[in-house]
Amino acid sequence: MVSRPLTLRLLTAPAHALAETRSLPQKPTCKDLGRNGQRPAITPEATYTPTPNRACSRSG
Repeated sequence: MVSRPLTLRLLTAPAHALAETRSLPQKPTCKDLGRNGQRPAITPEATYTPTPNRACSRSG
């Protein structure tokens, strides 16, 4: 019965550590792009591609 809480603690500790390490490096990279005057390679406009033909064919 003592081993169960210990295993839960060991599993939760790395999960928080991984979540923190993943979120921290992502935020500065976005800010650095703006500071350096560079634009991100993938922009929301580039990722969004409207497809009116497909929408019409599905509805009709």
